[in-house]
Amino acid sequence: MTRLIDRLRGERGLALVLALGTMTALALTATTVLYFSSANSRSSEHDKRGQLALALAEAGLNNAMAVLNLPTNNALKQATLPRCTVAGSNPVQATSLATRNANTYEGGTAYWCGDLDFATSGWNVTAVGVVRNAGGTLDVKRTISAYVPVTPVVNQSNNNPAWNYVMSTATGAECDMLVNENITFESALFVHGSLCLNNNANVRVGPLIVKGTIKLDQNGTIGQSSNRIQVSAGGFNRDADANLEYCKEGSTNWNAASAEACDDGDRIYSKLADGTAGVNTNPPTIAKPAADWDDWYADAMPGPVTPCNGANGAQSGSSPTFDNDTLRNNSVATAFNLTPASSYTCRVGPSSNAIGELSWNASTRVLTVRGVVFLDGSMYASNGLLNSYNGQGTIYLSGTFLLDNNTKLCAGNNGSNCDFAAWDPNSELLSIIANGSGGQVPVGYSTLIDNGAQIQAALYATNGVMLSNNASTDGPILGSTVTVNQNYTGDDFGLIITVPPGMPGNPEVYAQPNPPRFFSG
Repeated sequence: MTRLIDRLRGERGLALVLALGTMTALALTATTVLYFSSANSRSSEHDKRGQLALALAEAGLNNAMAVLNLPTNNALKQATLPRCTVAGSNPVQATSLATRNANTYEGGTAYWCGDLDFATSGWNVTAVGVVRNAGGTLDVKRTISAYVPVTPVVNQSNNNPAWNYVMSTATGAECDMLVNENITFESALFVHGSLCLNNNANVRVGPLIVKGTIKLDQNGTIGQSSNRIQVSAGGFNRDADANLEYCKEGSTNWNAASAEACDDGDRIYSKLADGTAGVNTNPPTIAKPAADWDDWYADAMPGPVTPCNGANGAQSGSSPTFDNDTLRNNSVATAFNLTPASSYTCRVGPSSNAIGELSWNASTRVLTVRGVVFLDGSMYASNGLLNSYNGQGTIYLSGTFLLDNNTKLCAGNNGSNCDFAAWDPNSELLSIIANGSGGQVPVGYSTLIDNGAQIQAALYATNGVMLSNNASTDGPILGSTVTVNQNYTGDDFGLIITVPPGMPGNPEVYAQPNPPRFFSG
């Protein structure tokens, strides 16, 4: 018993126990330190990769903005950026990054895409930065989203001088442009062929440019002795002699020796550029511009590809049918009534800043126009009343345009008629571009301004324009032929320097985006 107690009291072996305990504690401490050191290293690496992924996402957003800001890109066209969503009646977020644009950089990849919202005229842009995990397991991703508002183009500078004339482009006949009895033209004229003025027809405002010959019948006059205008005539050999004929007063036969003359004796009161009397026999050439039918069929808003509806803006009432078969072929058989008895609204974009609009208030008889509209058919106005319009816009028609008897469509009025004296086409201008022939207008014509009708607008016709008895126009007219009937009045509309988008001969100017806002990530 005593021996056991003595042994228990002894300290032999205690050092070993303490050593083992200390070693165990040190081992645990070392393991803990190693674990936390490794964890901190992993966390630090993950943070670094997260920062890199965020930088890549920012690069992707910048790439999307660079594409939208290119002047050659249309910032109001979905094809400009790949979709972030899967299109359909209920779009859903695309899960595959492969559907988006991608840029590879050192350390990872930036993916970016955007969804165009016509109703708000803006983009919902998303960019994702992806960094490969060093361990080969999960990638590190960071996402940035932003909203990019787009300001639509309201107008642009006029780059084509043709829009400052009433112009006919047909050639080869004795009277390529015929101006009938009792007519006063107070607008600049450009005739690619030959011009005939019948009894009491007058041209009072210059310049008058005729590439062929000028013939005046009884009492027809150009300019006045007290107010000379600039006249150019290119001449044409009409009587088989060695001389060019420029002007002719009287009969339709070009066989008199005086046919070559072009002076006061022909009742052509002309002045040259230096102010002296005379006719310029070297007229300039101004071509009729070509209309971009296919491009505006695709890009017009509202139009066949982007109609007005609740998703794109607003639609109510008897708004236009834009197309029937996804082809530009004049497929809409029924002509659209521009000024019906009931109101309609057709708008793409927000009401505060529409991308394009064609809306009608029947109670006030006011038409609102903006941007470029395309109808794969014809259009008319026939209420026989005074109607006004606000805005600047271009309407393309695969068919024809008719302004019916006594119907008036004005940018401004003086109570009962269009106010020709006060209208400024640089602030409000409707342009109507018609491609058809026949049907509601005579065959060979695209546009008819009928008896007693008045219009303040720019008119473009692939075929002819007919201005009927007692009709009045204020604005440029471009047609293959221009037929002007009795008692027509054409007003001096002044120099046009600003036009709505879409007018032929002017380049398509694309809307540009504003800086992004409403960031999230």
